[in-house]
Amino acid sequence: MLGAGLIGGAIALRLHAAGRTVTVWDPAADSRDEIHRAGLATADDIHQAVNGAELVFLAGPLAALPGLVAEVLPLVNHDCVVTDVGSSKAGVLAAARRCERSGRFVGGHPMAGAPHTGFRAATAELLVGAPWALCVDDLVDLSAFRALAGVLTEQFQARVVPVTAAGHDDAAALVSHLPHLMAAALTTVTAASGGLAPLLAAASYGHSTAPAASAPYRSTAMVWENRDAVRRALAALTQALADADAALGRGDMGQVRALFDAAYAVKSTGPMTSQGWRRFRADEAVAERRFLAGWGAAGGWLRSCQVDAGVVSYECSQGAAAGAQQ
Repeated sequence: MLGAGLIGGAIALRLHAAGRTVTVWDPAADSRDEIHRAGLATADDIHQAVNGAELVFLAGPLAALPGLVAEVLPLVNHDCVVTDVGSSKAGVLAAARRCERSGRFVGGHPMAGAPHTGFRAATAELLVGAPWALCVDDLVDLSAFRALAGVLTEQFQARVVPVTAAGHDDAAALVSHLPHLMAAALTTVTAASGGLAPLLAAASYGHSTAPAASAPYRSTAMVWENRDAVRRALAALTQALADADAALGRGDMGQVRALFDAAYAVKSTGPMTSQGWRRFRADEAVAERRFLAGWGAAGGWLRSCQVDAGVVSYECSQGAAAGAQQ
């Protein structure tokens, strides 16, 4: 484990609790002391941390991940799997492409977090049951993807969502990065209006602006590193708001109601439904990769991944939008 902030710490604690051997490196000496006091083994440098490892998580700052993957991939064994937890994927996968053993890197992103940062805020339960995006772009060795998917579904009960880097970044912009930007904007506009509006704020305002309580450096990094996709999402939202404004201006209550009806229908979608198993032989890699990318894009996820006698089996689910289950 390289980096032991909120997410890296949560991963390390969960794997340690499951009885797996975990070695953690963090550039801050005080963080390494905290990690050691929590009962985890620590390394003095990156080389020591990854030496002989079967699986390496990169949990450093988002902007540092491309450099970190370029440093780590040449150091690991040929069968080691390297992944990250960053909230944008295009940059880190581009860095991996330039490295030897690039296929052993599987870009990842657990879709969970907490308002506070750092190892002290991490718990072994933080990521349990979370959607966890894993890249299946052409450079990714499917054996590495399968191994990582198996660990995440077994140890974290994760809903593994296979994605392309581009697909992930567009989706994350809509459901994570843009909401942080919106929350910051609404919070500052409300504060600038005077004392009455904040005094009257209730649940809807609190839920809408909750991301504004996240660490500013972290929110800035996720929006900035994925800024192209964020701008596309912002343009779509701006158009939707402009259409609502136009409907209000012309007195078209029906169009306003239609917006709320459409949103209500999405949020009221029924519960998830299991879709059973999909199996592929070792010589069906093209079909397997095509299925995985399409399954995630269609709103599906993997509940388990098993490899036996040259056959890979995925337990698949697909159903309601995540927002309807919250």
